Order: sequence, then C-alpha cells, then structure tokens
Amino acid sequence: MLTAGASAGALVLISGLAFADAYDPPAGYYATATSTNPATLAAQLHDIIDDHIERTYDNATKALGIIDEDPANPSNVILIYDGQSVSKIFDPGIWNREHCWPRSRGIDSSGPDNADFHMLRACDTGLNGTRSNKPYGTISSSYFDPGAYTQPQDRGEAARAVFYAEVRYDGSDAATNNLLLVDSFPSGAQMGDLSEALEWHYAYGPDEKERRRNFVIWTSDPAEWFDPLTNLNSNLYHQGNRNPFIDHPEFAFTIWGGANNNATLYVGGAPNADGSSSMVFDLGEFIEGAPVASTVIVPIEKSGAHPAAFSVSTSGDASSPEEGLPQTYPFTPAPAGVGQPEITVELTTAGTGLHTGDVTIHNAQLTSAAPGQGSDDADDTITISGTALESANASFQSPADVNELTVDLGTVYRYGYEPSAAFSIRNLPGAFRADLDLDSISPSGSSAVCTTDLTTFSGLAPGGSQGFTATVDSSVSPTTYAAVYTLSLSDEDIPGEVTGQTIELTVTATVVPPGCIGDLDNDNDTDVLDFSELASNFGSGPGATRNQGDFNGDGWVDVLDFGLFAGDFGCVP
Repeated sequence: MLTAGASAGALVLISGLAFADAYDPPAGYYATATSTNPATLAAQLHDIIDDHIERTYDNATKALGIIDEDPANPSNVILIYDGQSVSKIFDPGIWNREHCWPRSRGIDSSGPDNADFHMLRACDTGLNGTRSNKPYGTISSSYFDPGAYTQPQDRGEAARAVFYAEVRYDGSDAATNNLLLVDSFPSGAQMGDLSEALEWHYAYGPDEKERRRNFVIWTSDPAEWFDPLTNLNSNLYHQGNRNPFIDHPEFAFTIWGGANNNATLYVGGAPNADGSSSMVFDLGEFIEGAPVASTVIVPIEKSGAHPAAFSVSTSGDASSPEEGLPQTYPFTPAPAGVGQPEITVELTTAGTGLHTGDVTIHNAQLTSAAPGQGSDDADDTITISGTALESANASFQSPADVNELTVDLGTVYRYGYEPSAAFSIRNLPGAFRADLDLDSISPSGSSAVCTTDLTTFSGLAPGGSQGFTATVDSSVSPTTYAAVYTLSLSDEDIPGEVTGQTIELTVTATVVPPGCIGDLDNDNDTDVLDFSELASNFGSGPGATRNQGDFNGDGWVDVLDFGLFAGDFGCVP
C-alpha cells in the first residue's frame, strides 16, 4: 500500500501520458492482464489495482463531492440510486457515504477497503438506511435493487463496484477480508447476487458519468481536484488506481461468466461463418456540410445467449461518437427495458467530392465457445459513402459570375418592328457542383411592355445553360420602359440544398412616335405589301386592332382607315 507522499513522482509521470479519450486509461495500464483463465486474470487485475494510495473515511466527505459532481450544477453532487442533485457540502442529514459492499459483509472499518472511493458513493441518508446491508438483486425483499429509484443505470455501476471489490480485496492487506461474490444469499465476507450483477453489468454498460468518475479517482491532476467549495487548497484525494470493469467490461465474463463466450455480433443480415458481416450505406449526393445527409443509425445484432463487450473504430471519412468507448451488449434475452445497442455512423462532409470510410465493430470478449463466437468473432464493417457538392451558382454569363443583366432593346417606332434579344441563365461549371433550379420569377415595372418567355425549370447541370428571349410591345404610348425580373433560384432537391439565391434581369426599350402610320408589316415603310394586308382585313370589327388596319382606333377596318392609309402611302421615315 502506498502512502500519499510516496506516490507523487510516479503518479505525476503517469498523468502526463497521452489519452485516446479524456477518460481512457493510460497506454499499457492493463498490459499484464492477458490470461483467459478466470483465477489468473483476477490475480493479474489485482496486481494492477492494489498498489494505490490509502485515503481516509473522512476524506470521502470532500472527495465524493468532486468525484460525483453534478455536471449541470458544479455546486452539487449527484446521489446514487435516486439521482438527486444536492449541495456537495457534506451534511449527514441530507447525504452520507454509502458502501456499495456493506461494512457488515466484510469491509473492515480500519482497512483501505473502508475508504476506497471506487466502492463509496454519496447517497441520500434515508435511502442508505433503506438499503442497509442488503445484497444487490431483485430476487426477494431481502435484496436491494439499486436501479429501482428512477436510475436503472445505477444497476450497472453497483455491479462494477462489487466486481472491483472482489478483485481488489483478497485479504492480503492488513485489516481486510477476502471478499467474494456469490449467487446464494451471502454470509460473512460475501456479496450478491453475482448472476444479476453480471447481467446488469452488460445491460447497463459504463456511461460518460461513470467513466469520468473512474478517471478522477485515478488522476493526480490538481485541476481535477480543485474545488471552490470543498477543496480550496487542491489537496489531492486521488487513489491512483482504476476500476478495470469500467475500462474493459469484457474482463467480467471471463472471470464470472462460467463458460467460453458464445456471442456473435453482426450487422445487417446473418453473419458469415467466421462471424464477420458488413453493411454499405451510399448517401448519394448532398450539399457540402449538410448534417442531415451524413448520419445513419445502425442496430447491432447478436446471436448466442452470452453477453458481449465490444469496441468501435473508424477509418477514412467515417466517424462515430461511440469510437474508443467501452460498449456492452446484454445477455439474450435482455432485461426488461434494455434496448438493442445501436451505433451512430457519421460521414465527414467538409470539402467537395466523394467521401468514404469504414466503421469497424470488434467483439472484445476474451474467450470463445466456437469459431465465429466470442474472441473468435471476426470484425464487422459498416461502409458509408457519399458525394458532397458545392451549391449551384446561377449566372447570366460563364465563366464569370454575373448576377445582374440589362437587355436594352433600343429605340422602337410605335406600331413598328418589335425587336427581341436572347439571353441565358447558366449554372457555372464545377466538378462537384449541384444542379440549379429556377423556383420563381417576380416581375416589376413595365413587365407588360418589356416581356420575356421566362419559365421555371429544374435540374440545370453545372456548365449548362437555359436560353430565353426578351421583346417589347411597340403598340404602347411613346416613352422609355423598363421591367425588372427578380429570379429566385436554389440547389437541386438534395439534402442540405441552399435556397434563396437571386439574380436580376432588367429589360429596357424606348418607344417613339410611329414613322409610318400605314406600316402594317413592320418593315418601316408604307407600301403595296401593307395595302394587301389592309385589303385582306377590310370589314374586320368590332375589336379590330391597329395591326389589322384600324388606324383611327374605332374598332373597325373601314373606308376611314383606307383614307388614312392613302395619305400615308409611300412613307419612308
């Protein structure tokens, strides 16, 4: 057993090691835990965790407030069993120190086990009394269910606390007993129920809160132990050891499972003979950075009656929030209320182009009952891919990005030739660019005079163009006209599409008094061709137009109009 002073140098060295995750053990911490024999593995773990700093029972009044701090309220502590958040300032009328392994079942009041923070929890004082020294379980009223008071997750935490206790305390330290987990009702230095504890361990695997707790008990980092309410002087209450069953849930089945593991994990359909399986998700095209397009949830399947611990790793552009964290799969059947494990598979969408990557699921159990099971269960692979596109880019020209265009139809004689001009809407080129949609056209100004044949469209490919025409109605009163067309465009209908892109077209023309009244064919003179047109329309009405020969505007093509035409015959403006 180390004293507080003797461990300082070694623990500072350990705390400087790199972590794969904030709460992971340092590299090599469990390097000597290699056996698949239950007794040998337990002995190996004992040797790893038994050489820790001994703290006092009084230390726990401050240490538990830091170890079990409420992340939503740093002034409070979260209590085991009922999840209450109460002031972390120790008040035995509100909360006290709960021994997960009761004193009366083998914990000595003067040994290191009495103040081992891995086995001590802040607990509602009344609920602590209700638990008394009952073993954990749901077998009868003589047992205590740690998850019956709104926090089912505490079943798993309680199980891992007593697993730690049996492996850590074998009676070799002064004032300690050889602690033992049993299935029958415990006596002496025994605790139970072992079978339910093992079931809970896999059904309610370690979560972030428990992993942080494990880390804080181990670390010597003064920043983790400074607390403005309980520890102003940064006195370190760390123990310098970890609970192996939080870091490596698979150790539990090897020690207490009683048989070689027969669990096969897989995804999708039935696994291959070696236990491997695979799934492929093609997310198709989406706009770069679109979160809705980049995530899939994959349920993990299992065959075999045994539970499993597993790990998740990624490669390429794939990622998963479960990566590197200890994962568990319950026995079959699972306890009531325990859902099927799922893996979140994400795809990086930053940067255009094809993105692809793999998420690998590794069965971490140490023993195997047959090929394709337990430690012989081959890895499962989830491949995810998709193509990230940059947004479409509308322009009136290419390759320049032109978002405003004026089409000037020039000067037009009233009733004369009506000019037109072509223009195009383009989607600028790009190797990974989305198609372009024209969603709406909003005209303003003299849009009844300066007209276009604009229509909405969809799916204009990068580098493509859509042609239109602008023209003017020359029958209107002489003056200058201008129409503005605001075009609203968007990406094609794919995840993450960007809407609201606008470009603006302006069409202008100036109408001047007619050069020749009788110019019906709009060739800017009055000649026999116009007379033929007028003659063919003679008698038209009512409602005849100027273009039919109604020069005096009375709605009829008659002798009066012929008289006006005769006076204009031969006109050349």
